[in-house]
Amino acid sequence: MFISLSKFKLKGEFERIVMITVLHLSLFLIAKFYEFIRYEFSFLSFIGLILWFVYSRFFYKTVKNLFYTYWTMTLITSLFLISDLYSSLVTYNDLSLFYFYGLSLLLLVINSYMLRTPLFYPMVSWWEYDFRYRNDVKATIKYGDASDEGRIVDIRGEAGGIAFFEDLEIGSKVMVAPEFNDLNQEFEVEIVSKRKHSVGRPFIYGVKFIFSGKEDRNSFEKFSKFWQFERRFKQKAKILTGRA
Repeated sequence: MFISLSKFKLKGEFERIVMITVLHLSLFLIAKFYEFIRYEFSFLSFIGLILWFVYSRFFYKTVKNLFYTYWTMTLITSLFLISDLYSSLVTYNDLSLFYFYGLSLLLLVINSYMLRTPLFYPMVSWWEYDFRYRNDVKATIKYGDASDEGRIVDIRGEAGGIAFFEDLEIGSKVMVAPEFNDLNQEFEVEIVSKRKHSVGRPFIYGVKFIFSGKEDRNSFEKFSKFWQFERRFKQKAKILTGRA
């Protein structure tokens, strides 16, 4: 899998995210080392400390490479940090330790908030092999003088994700025409990021919607509501089909 980001649109923000990750992990490991030295100085605790260093290295790689396992590891880390916050007050009664863990957790929350956009992590339903229930919408992608079929796989805020087999340049602008009944509208988007998971699968593009006026924005809001309705409808249809 490879990932490309727009040099001007996302590089600076992504570098800030990486720096926050380093600071988060540094505070976490300092707290673990302090806890080991002062309260849990033993061979087993030393092995545990080494494992936390190894875990932190893997966590850093998930951010650096924008792996989807970041979200699983974030959940695990958050649970441990909440447990550590409780232990620092109830078991050790140590405010310094509490502040280290608290700041680490706060930075983790900030990081996750910044990474939640489809520009970094488009949500693609790879696990859903039945296209009737996939959370996507067919669309015609117009690039240059050509056009081809693609799929809109994610919409959050004014950003989205598009699955498309053609290799498009980062920073290029294309027209996206969704296939649905209520609105006959094309949207201009800018390619901000792209990733390729494996051979045989399409590129996944993180795109930013461009609005030339109020009418474009209103049309997008209508489409966004349709997208949410379509997603909920497919989820309900799958549940009902499974019960039949």
